[in-house]
Amino acid sequence: MILNKIRYKLKYIRTYFEIKHAIKDNKSCVLYFDKRGIGKTASLMKLGNKYNIPIIEPVSNIKELKKDYPNTNILPPSKWVMLGTNYTLVLVDEGVDDSYIDWLLSVGQNIIIITSK
Repeated sequence: MILNKIRYKLKYIRTYFEIKHAIKDNKSCVLYFDKRGIGKTASLMKLGNKYNIPIIEPVSNIKELKKDYPNTNILPPSKWVMLGTNYTLVLVDEGVDDSYIDWLLSVGQNIIIITSK
């Protein structure tokens, strides 16, 4: 039991710092993680809040995430299209439709996509 908690914490820390490194580079990229439940979304929320970077989330996740992370700028893809690209970098969580990602790239937006696909 304790070893599982330690293993999860180490995976979370690795995920957090991998995303943080990508944020520091400030370039578009896709970060692939081959496992589920390693803290990808939690890392996004904490880093988005820390660096004031908006996070695009699938609509189905937003209500729960806003409750858990009230100070984080979480938006559905459709709202982002309406608001425009006033940020130098946007974080995109897994599950966001490819058409929104294509649009972000077509307007020159730097994005970091997190996926386990």
